[in-house]
Amino acid sequence: MRRVQSLYYLEKGFQMKKSLLLLSLFFSCAYTQTLSLEQSIEKTLLNNPDIQSFILKTELSQKNYDVTFADNLPQINLQAEYDFLQMVLFILKKKMLGTQVQI
Repeated sequence: MRRVQSLYYLEKGFQMKKSLLLLSLFFSCAYTQTLSLEQSIEKTLLNNPDIQSFILKTELSQKNYDVTFADNLPQINLQAEYDFLQMVLFILKKKMLGTQVQI
């Protein structure tokens, strides 16, 4: 008798799971959207982690190449200094000598 009851409940549980599965399948089909090929490709490119990783690695490679290339370019270093006191002394010296100062 117990075995018959357990089989009955097992069968009921299976039917319930089957019903839930069919119901969820129905609702998932009801809310799906149709995408064009271009939209599907774009969505895949935006959401696939492997593709995102590949894109980031490619960008990093390009940046490393740019840095390496820039190291081989000619470089110019320029330094400038301005000393206000030296400028004032220069102007006073010129005035004392009687020459005209143009700045």
